[in-house]
Amino acid sequence: MKHSFLHVFLPKDEYKRMRVVRFLAEAAVILAIMLILTVLISSWFAWSLDGMLLAFAAFSFILIYTYLRYILSGIEFTDVINKENYSKTKRNLRKRAIRFGAIFFIVLLLIRGIPNSWIDFMGIY
Repeated sequence: MKHSFLHVFLPKDEYKRMRVVRFLAEAAVILAIMLILTVLISSWFAWSLDGMLLAFAAFSFILIYTYLRYILSGIEFTDVINKENYSKTKRNLRKRAIRFGAIFFIVLLLIRGIPNSWIDFMGIY
């Protein structure tokens, strides 16, 4: 892994690094299957797919899948040992996520104004 450009982005801990690489590989395989199905389905039906949208969706899928698998696996909290510590850490993480969402929404309102559609509300477009 040292000879790859990925080692800059991966954690220093070898166990975490190998798990993240596994998550990235899973995302790549699922994305390849989804893209093959998309090509097959779009050839059966007269769909015109925008290349930029498809590239953005593919990139977003890899990032979101890897991040969710990392979070849901619990490997970022190696110091959580007992149930009380787990509950405390989970509560703090939930507070941080809500705080980030509120700040993101306020910044979105300041920059873009009141959203007109759900795409504007999500901050995607």
